[in-house]
Amino acid sequence: MLRGFINCGPVFLLFLVLPSVSAGSDLFSISLPFYGGAVVKSVNDFSFDFYLTASKETSGNIIMSPFSVHDALTMTYEGARGSTAEQMRNVLDLGFDISLTRYGYLSLLDKINSTRLDLSLSTANALWTQNGYPFLGDYIADVEKYYYGRAVNLDFVNDPEGSRNKINFWVEEKTEGKIKDLLSPGQINPLTTLVLTNAIYFKGTWQYTFDAEKTAKAPFYLSEDKTVETDMMFLDNSEARFGYYEDEEVQVLEMPYRGGNLSMVAFLPKTKFEDFERALDFDRTDLYLSSLTNSEVVIYFPRFKIESKFTLNEVLKIMGMPEAFIAGAADFSGMTGDKDLYISYVIHQAFIAVDEEGTEAAAATAVVMERTSAAQHSRKVFNADRPFLYAIRDRETGLLLFMGRLLDPTAF
Repeated sequence: MLRGFINCGPVFLLFLVLPSVSAGSDLFSISLPFYGGAVVKSVNDFSFDFYLTASKETSGNIIMSPFSVHDALTMTYEGARGSTAEQMRNVLDLGFDISLTRYGYLSLLDKINSTRLDLSLSTANALWTQNGYPFLGDYIADVEKYYYGRAVNLDFVNDPEGSRNKINFWVEEKTEGKIKDLLSPGQINPLTTLVLTNAIYFKGTWQYTFDAEKTAKAPFYLSEDKTVETDMMFLDNSEARFGYYEDEEVQVLEMPYRGGNLSMVAFLPKTKFEDFERALDFDRTDLYLSSLTNSEVVIYFPRFKIESKFTLNEVLKIMGMPEAFIAGAADFSGMTGDKDLYISYVIHQAFIAVDEEGTEAAAATAVVMERTSAAQHSRKVFNADRPFLYAIRDRETGLLLFMGRLLDPTAF
């Protein structure tokens, strides 16, 4: 299940809910074979913790796909061992046997990528490995089998920029051109050994579309004393029914997409937005959604477009998995048989556009892994990409003729 989160000014919170839910059951669960429901619950629990932690680290509008992040990190978790695995398991809420995770994800990915006539929804995984590096065959095979993560060999050592471009092109292709340049220059270098990527794309049409001719400029209240003008869409259809809930704290509206299996849910607090956002959690949201009733609703909804990009290293450390980012301490021996890899970057980028016809959204996540400088491998690499000391010496006598340091190669 994917939920995209948007903070569209301090006024409302919006969820994209995928896929369909079963009537009369936990509205965050779907019926899947092979323990898919357990993985869905893990993704959902992670989603709230991730959103609340990440939103504190940024300001303004947000769009993200916690599912995409969870997917990429779970593929990484497959190779973790010891305390590194324990930290990742707790953050990802994978408190059950690995077989439940594997078959749950297999079922969930099949569900997401199933053929739909009324909308577009797809997700894809890939592993980008250093050509010739001794990865364990079981790790690659498990990721390919259970997560559909196609393994592709690249030459990070001799062509880091070309490798970065190939990964970015794959992401752009899988997201219909909506996520571009996921990896920035310098994030792939000759020590990069493995990159795990997830991409997800969605495009759906409202079951009840807005009339573009009725869209008009209207105020959008950023705070009690600050407003902006925005394009506000309008819908008043006496034959339409929407999921609706209201109490003294919030109004909740669920707007379905054609086909009835996917919907967008908006939470419009009556209290201060920041307080409502901080208090939002899985149980409270589940209560709201389980209380929705079919209602006739007049809707005013802003037309908007948002792009967000995050480097998630600090967010994930705060959430409880710092060891995975520490060279020498991280234990991903399930990938290579040695503790030679650690996570150097987790990058997440997302896009959403909402208009009178429907919604288009995309997201991608990359987990970039490097080998430690002390790792033993067939080709030695010296990457002078940070301050260093230097010397000039007489080799015959051993005399040091010059010594110095380079802190900034651009200073002269």
